[in-house]
Formats: sequence, C-alpha cells, structure tokens
Amino acid sequence: MGLAVAARARSPVIVVRGNERHLRRGYGRIAVGVDAPEQGGPVVEFAFGEAEAWGAALVAVHAWRRPARDVADHPDHRGDVERHRVLAQDVLTEALRPITRVAGKVEVRPQVIEGHARKALLDTALTADLLVVGVRRRKSHLGIQLGPVNHAVLHQAACPVAVIPHA
Repeated sequence: MGLAVAARARSPVIVVRGNERHLRRGYGRIAVGVDAPEQGGPVVEFAFGEAEAWGAALVAVHAWRRPARDVADHPDHRGDVERHRVLAQDVLTEALRPITRVAGKVEVRPQVIEGHARKALLDTALTADLLVVGVRRRKSHLGIQLGPVNHAVLHQAACPVAVIPHA
C-alpha cells in the first residue's frame, strides 16, 4: 500500500513499515539520499527541515560507482577512481548548497560512499530516525513505477522513509 501511495503522491509521503518499533528509534540522525544536485533541492530542504524540527544531525549520502574500465588490472585505474570520487564529492557539495546558509542550526554530515546507492541508503537507515529520498516517477505499460533504489528502501529500510517528489 505504501509503495502505491508513494508512487502517485504529488506531495511528501512518509512510509512506516512494520510496527511501532520502526517509530521509536532515538538515534538523533535524519538521513537523506542525494542523487544529483538539480534534483536535490526539495529533497535536501525537506530533510534539513526534519533534522531541525527533530533536533537531529543531517547525514547526506551520495553513492557512486566506478566505471567498468576502472578495475585493478587496468593501468590507469587509480587516477580515474580519484577523479570519480572528487566528482561525487562535488555532486554532494552542490546538492547541499541551498542549506549551507542556515546549516549552522543543524549538524550536516556529508558522506560520499563508493558502491550501490541501495546498499548505502539501507546501511545508513540502520542508525537513522528517518530516511529521506527523492522520487522520479517512471511511466511504463505497467503504470507508474518507482526506481529500484526507492523500491528497495521502501521495502527494506529499518526506519520510516520520506518520499519527496521531484518538481
């Protein structure tokens, strides 16, 4: 039910799986998944507002993956990996820019994680009171669908998940 509502909602939706234990966390952390800076504004601002309201730290997560050619036996893999890590850091920095003017009110902890976004967000959700993600809806012959990362966090996150539609 929560998945269907999250897929169709035009405003933020918070999905709580399971039972009451998913609501009583007390970690003092709100986590936000950051995909791309141009899509992060409303998502980051919502997460920041929640962190401020809860008196919690904001953990901003951006996951990145090495291109297929960046393998250990490739002669130039080290330079490419560092370049991609720096690009990922730049994406996160740019996405957090809208809140930097007021961030003094909330401790912001940026985290650039190499790996799958799904795993990075699910791992972060283990010690978060709320996970905030943006949603880009995909239309197909099967109807409106969420992407695989949002689908996974809505089904598996250890905390409530706020789904924020991209404008």
